[in-house]
Amino acid sequence: MGGSAGMVEPYVILHILPGMEYRNGDRLLYIGIGRNGNGFRELNELMTDVNVNGGTLPEVAPAFSGVFIWLFRYRQENSCSDLGKGFAFIGRQYH
Repeated sequence: MGGSAGMVEPYVILHILPGMEYRNGDRLLYIGIGRNGNGFRELNELMTDVNVNGGTLPEVAPAFSGVFIWLFRYRQENSCSDLGKGFAFIGRQYH
């Protein structure tokens, strides 16, 4: 947009995080958001294992090193122990 020489145009940096939704049938279990490409690989390996070998997804989201957020569907009947160690009802961010 024109302007003086040496002036920098404003811009927006978008950080796109890979994620995947996990369901048993129509029932949402959890959503994983990867920290990076390794996290997205972990998310895909979980789904691939279930699709290739049959079976169902685990009720509790597994702990992955490259996944920093697991989002859960809120259910009144859940207690903290139902979600596994280190997980919260709505989500969990790893540092």
